[in-house]
This record gives sequence, structure tokens and C-alpha cells, in this order.
Amino acid sequence: AKTWSIDVEALSAEDIMQRWETFVIPAEYHGVIDKDAGYLYSEKAVEHWIRLAQEQGCAQLFNCPVESISHYDDLYRVTTADGDYT
Repeated sequence: AKTWSIDVEALSAEDIMQRWETFVIPAEYHGVIDKDAGYLYSEKAVEHWIRLAQEQGCAQLFNCPVESISHYDDLYRVTTADGDYT
């Protein structure tokens, strides 16, 4: 935070649990909150990434578990139950 001049507030475990009553954390934990941070609608972000990938000609597979990812030169191979994709 100091390196990038980010305005943060350091919080003890007690501070966190007082501020957010649903959190229960160990006493030795600490937190940091970025006072200027925003939030992300993750579902909308994923939708946009999928759309951008489609616009670039990438296909998407859903409900297709990934078994492994390997790297060869400048390419990646993704192995799934449905096959290999590079």
C-alpha cells in the first residue's frame, strides 16, 4: 500500500468482527481495507469475458471439467473429458 500510495486502514480481528458481525476470524488475524476500492459484479464480468472471447473467435465449453493444462512453446493444451484443446 505504501509503495503504490493506496489509502488503506489496518484492522485487527476484533475491528473486523465489530464492523462485519457475520465474520468470525481467529484473534491473530489482521485485515486491510482499501478505502477507495469498489466492487465487481462477477457475473457481469464473466459474461463480458465470454462475449469478448467469442468476438475473437474463441469457443467456450461449459460443464466440461478440465483434467490438465500443459504448456508447449507459445501454446497451451487444455485436456478435458471431451478432448484436447490448444
